[in-house]
Amino acid sequence: MKKKCLWGLGILLVCIVHTFLFVTVNQNAKKLQLETDLVELQKMLEKHHKTVNTSKTIDASNIKSPDEQRFTWVRQGNHWHKVPVPNLSDR
Repeated sequence: MKKKCLWGLGILLVCIVHTFLFVTVNQNAKKLQLETDLVELQKMLEKHHKTVNTSKTIDASNIKSPDEQRFTWVRQGNHWHKVPVPNLSDR
């Protein structure tokens, strides 16, 4: 009976050690994956900022012509949209 108890405790100890090793290895792998994803995202963001900053800008004098006084230009990403300006007297 004493041998069975010792075998049980030994197997339990081995299972606990293996579980601990699995959890730590898994956490380290997830941490490494997150770090590599972060580096890739930072590179993509820098590339995006470089392309946005070098894009052509629109002067305010070109936007507001007399026939377009009820519209404004709104930037969305790397392009511009002509958006009507709401008339406050209509409210």
